[in-house]
Amino acid sequence: MCALTAAYSFVDAKLHEQIANEAVLLDNQQLTPLPLLGVPRWYNDNETAGFYHNTDYFRPKRQR
Repeated sequence: MCALTAAYSFVDAKLHEQIANEAVLLDNQQLTPLPLLGVPRWYNDNETAGFYHNTDYFRPKRQR
């Protein structure tokens, strides 16, 4: 098994454990949005540091 396959297997197992045992998907407080604009190479403008200061895209985490 290659290292990448082993890493994917490890992540899959951990995700399964989280979902099955802790009902993570049933509690909206446990879910946070994925800022797709911050994913490398997803959006060309995200190469500059100033891009991440725009609170229209990247809002602070809500306080509970």
